[in-house]
This record gives sequence, structure tokens and C-alpha cells, in this order.
Amino acid sequence: MQKYLTLDEAAVYLGVSPETVKRYVEKGELHTYTLERAVRFRFEDLDALVSRNLEVLLTKGLRAVVTHAHQAAQGVDVWRIIVSFYDTTGKERLVIPFGPENKFTEYYVWVTYEYLEDFAHLPGSEQGAEKFALRYIQNRFEETKDEKGIREITRISENKVYCNAGQCMKGQEWTASTL
Repeated sequence: MQKYLTLDEAAVYLGVSPETVKRYVEKGELHTYTLERAVRFRFEDLDALVSRNLEVLLTKGLRAVVTHAHQAAQGVDVWRIIVSFYDTTGKERLVIPFGPENKFTEYYVWVTYEYLEDFAHLPGSEQGAEKFALRYIQNRFEETKDEKGIREITRISENKVYCNAGQCMKGQEWTASTL
């Protein structure tokens, strides 16, 4: 039996606000289903949307966007996902540097198949890795909150993470020697 999601569940699944989900529907980018007058969404449609729109809103005018994804090496179940931050307040998307002295423009996420399935509860696939990378970046961004509740990407001090065997190690990357 097919499981359908509510608006709020779809928003959580995508890592966006319910208002963003509504905008996807209004633009015709996301199909809805009506079950007894209630609007519902299918996982397949949400995944298709993610594969077209690999980005997440962090705060007004700031988005994290998957810019590249591939296996780390031939025959190895490790994915490398590259995420950049963009200012979306103007007509053009501008890359926002981050980290100490704003020296980074890309964040590298290496994640293993096992980590995706066992700890992130996502498919051990490139699409699952992309979704994981955006969730990780959202959580990392939340960690930058100061005592006033203000979040700032310049407080992210590293530009890479390696997630394997139940842990994510900030500042680490996958290498063939980690096998």
C-alpha cells in the first residue's frame, strides 16, 4: 500500500518549510493527491523534486545547494557531495564564502553507504547522499547559533566532513587509506 504524506511531513522530508512546499505546488513542480479532501504527497514525487532542486533554504536569502555529487572512487561505496552557499536575495545567485576569514566556498561531505542506511535512514545511493549532505549542512548551520540565537555561516570553521561507522568527523575527508 502506498503511503502518502501530509504537508508538514512533506516539508520535514524535504528539509524545507511548509510554505516552500506550497510554492513548489503552485509552480507546478510538485504533484499533489487529494484523499477525502486532504492534500497529500508521495515519496516518489518528493524524491523527484529533490533530484531537480538539490538545495535547501537555511535562512531568508541564504541557500545551501548541492553543486556536485559522485562516488569517491570506482567500486567504493563512499559518496562525495559538494555543497555551496548562495545569496538568493538578488536576481543572480552569488556564492557566499564561509569559515575563518571567509576562505571557503565549498563544503565537502563524504558519506558511506552504511552510514546512510544505518544511521541517516536514507537509501545508500547518490540521491540519499545528496539528501544527507543537505540535512548535515542544515544541522551544521544550526550549530552556529550564538547566545542571541543568530546563525552565521562564517562560524563554520571547517569545509569538510567524513561520516562513517556511526560518526561524522568534522575537518576529515575520505581517502583510500580509510578503507
